[in-house]
Amino acid sequence: MTIQVIDPRMPAPAEPPSLAKRPASLAGTRVMLFDNGKLAPTYGPYRAVFDVLRDVLTERVDDVELLAHTDDLLRGDGDRLDGVADWVAVQRVGAVVFALCDWGVSQPTALVASRLERLGVPTSVVPCRSWPPRRAWRPGFP
Repeated sequence: MTIQVIDPRMPAPAEPPSLAKRPASLAGTRVMLFDNGKLAPTYGPYRAVFDVLRDVLTERVDDVELLAHTDDLLRGDGDRLDGVADWVAVQRVGAVVFALCDWGVSQPTALVASRLERLGVPTSVVPCRSWPPRRAWRPGFP
């Protein structure tokens, strides 16, 4: 008779993810404002997030080029999300700002942002007031 023993110890933790190098300035940089599907009027006045950010960046940063892109990241699977990140990376952007993270779209947004960070593209994620809960925040999240 064979007895199978299960090791109850947790596996060794993975190495913490590393973030892409941040530029000293956004001057002369192409920045993508990425709407993950939550800035639609049906969700409320959140579109103002990118309106304000666009105004501030063009006023304060010399020669910044802003690109707008919308993709509902709740559609599809992990392979599609990898494809989205790969597509963004070939747009030659120096940074990506994602909005708006709440409960539903936060996971796919984090997956795309994390892949972009691994590809060397710095990202920033704009949360709504209720996300992420303090207990869910982890160092290394863009």
